[in-house]
Amino acid sequence: MNDAFDAGERLITSYRNSKNFADNAISASYAFHWMRTARFENRGRSFLHFPVRIQGTGFLFGAELVKDGWNYTSLTEDRAFTSDAIIQHVHIAYHHEAVFYDEQPVSMKIAARQRLRWAKGHMLAFVETTWPLLKNIFGLRSSLVSRLASFDMIITNLPGAIPFTILKVARIVLRGITIGPATILPAVVTLFTKHLSAIPTALALVVTEYKRMQRCSIPKLLWLCAAFPMFSIIGDIATWIALFKKIRWDPIPHEAALSIDEMNNEHSLEMSDKH
Repeated sequence: MNDAFDAGERLITSYRNSKNFADNAISASYAFHWMRTARFENRGRSFLHFPVRIQGTGFLFGAELVKDGWNYTSLTEDRAFTSDAIIQHVHIAYHHEAVFYDEQPVSMKIAARQRLRWAKGHMLAFVETTWPLLKNIFGLRSSLVSRLASFDMIITNLPGAIPFTILKVARIVLRGITIGPATILPAVVTLFTKHLSAIPTALALVVTEYKRMQRCSIPKLLWLCAAFPMFSIIGDIATWIALFKKIRWDPIPHEAALSIDEMNNEHSLEMSDKH
């Protein structure tokens, strides 16, 4: 990241890895989520010289970007910071070789607390940043990349679970009225089947990112892949709760006391085993 900074980039984010991937299905679902973002979103956008998104931690920026102070104090300040950078035409670079080891929640209670904060923060970010991003889309001085990035950020901040669920429920009701009650149950099942697409995504990540994953047995790894839909299901539920609930910021405990040397040694041992 420092090399990229020395080369002229002013805002750079890294590959967000996890030091407790294999603890349980909850920590693995988070880890898969960050890997999916890095591999399938950030790397593709970076290849096209398209700005990526800042996500919470593991990023670097020039002091001049906050010369007027850190003005991002919402529940998810990274979304506001990213939106502002796009509006100010600051390129957000991604460095795939810069690996940052994060710790993921392992209990449903902590995961629910964090996801509720994210959900509320994303709603607030959508409300606060949509109008400035729209002005950037239609601004005379905006480049094509800046316009596309602004549109991308609006869609990212959109709490999609709300409109999509409303449309799905409306469709279920209409099917029940026009076709018959027998069609309601299969239609209800479709509310959850969309989450199953996370399983092949996790399997693809095992293929592409295996060298960067914490070691575990193949049966356990397959189970963790099968449990990945839990991440988006919890997110949808949290979005609906956050719509009606006041959410405050609470600390997320971090207890996985692993050093960077231990993480590097684990991955080195894995490579040695293969050879």
